[in-house]
Amino acid sequence: MAIIRYYHRMTDHTEAYMKAMALIKDNQWAKAHDIIEMMDTQMASHIHAYLHRIEGDKWNADYWYRRAGTTRPDCSLMDEWSQISELIQA
Repeated sequence: MAIIRYYHRMTDHTEAYMKAMALIKDNQWAKAHDIIEMMDTQMASHIHAYLHRIEGDKWNADYWYRRAGTTRPDCSLMDEWSQISELIQA
């Protein structure tokens, strides 16, 4: 599955996305969720989906992947973390 490119400008939210991803890497999923759940962007939805994928909540993850305009990937959680992080920094 190819990670979709987000065509909108993310500059207003980049810091929040990066903070959430750092918290995820530090296994602070609830804190990351607190940041992301208040945002209504494709990237926030993708990160939200990823958080629910980590938890093993496939139904909820799939809902958020649909909101992000994509589907649950077949890659590892680590690979998806890297892919999302690269998109944020692109």
